[in-house]
Amino acid sequence: MRHVIEHKNSVKISAVINTKNSAETLRRCLSSLMFVDQIVVVDMESTDNTLEIAKDFSADIFPHKDVQYVEPARNFAVSKAKGEWVLVIDADEEVPPQLAQKILAIVEDKNSETFAYFLPRKNIIFDRWIEKTGWWPDYQLRLFRRGAVQWEDTIHAAPQVSGRCEELAAKEEWAIRHHHYQTIEQYIERLNRYSTIELTSGSVASFSTSPAKTIKTFWDEFFRRCFAEKGIEEGMHGLSLSYLQSFYQLSVVLKSWQQHGFKTTDPQNVPRDIIAGLRSSQRDLNYWIADWQVQHTNGLMKLWWQLRRRLKR
Repeated sequence: MRHVIEHKNSVKISAVINTKNSAETLRRCLSSLMFVDQIVVVDMESTDNTLEIAKDFSADIFPHKDVQYVEPARNFAVSKAKGEWVLVIDADEEVPPQLAQKILAIVEDKNSETFAYFLPRKNIIFDRWIEKTGWWPDYQLRLFRRGAVQWEDTIHAAPQVSGRCEELAAKEEWAIRHHHYQTIEQYIERLNRYSTIELTSGSVASFSTSPAKTIKTFWDEFFRRCFAEKGIEEGMHGLSLSYLQSFYQLSVVLKSWQQHGFKTTDPQNVPRDIIAGLRSSQRDLNYWIADWQVQHTNGLMKLWWQLRRRLKR
């Protein structure tokens, strides 16, 4: 079922996919990989018809223990690739035709000294392409020469690269299409699971019981997503994702607090610390509101908001 796009030479590409109950999206993913020479599917104990779909596409299938997230199984999957180049794709992603052509051009360039490429990723969340709120271009290290990239086992860990890297231009036609969160329930389920994994995998710094820092964790993420990353311009999508991402960060902190027995140091000062945290976040909110107004007003009102921004009032 492969080789719809013909190679001009003998360079081989292996597509690597890790799966767990991925039947709903896997066929669409595999159908977009007709241009590769090998498809590797490493399955983590699926109970749906994921494996049957993989067999339909003549994939090389390997089992792996279900470890709840992909990073520990990523290196194992890549080790099964036979191609000179490896393309890593998730089961809920697909490669559009123009990106496929671009990948072929890259691997057929014998003069290139680049070992790995970061590809832009187009995230479809709640039935919409999210272009702001920190979700675009969402570069992912997905195309590389075999042996050039190594993943750590901690969740969301950045891969280690040996050799020169490049970023593909952030063009929609060159972006991996990612069918990400489709419902609020799906987001919350993954938020709960991933925040627990992040905590137990050792990727979280030691916990501070300061209420002010707990408040800051939530609101710093919200202000970054909603204002700095312009989520406010994406309406309800940007607002909801800003809140949900903030709650993810807060969940990690609160679960760490739980892990330490819900202990609070110096409880008599907690009310003052809470007030201090809220006041600090209020000043930050004043800054971001004034900053937005500066960008959307003119004349004397612009000068007024510039002053308000400087004073955080």
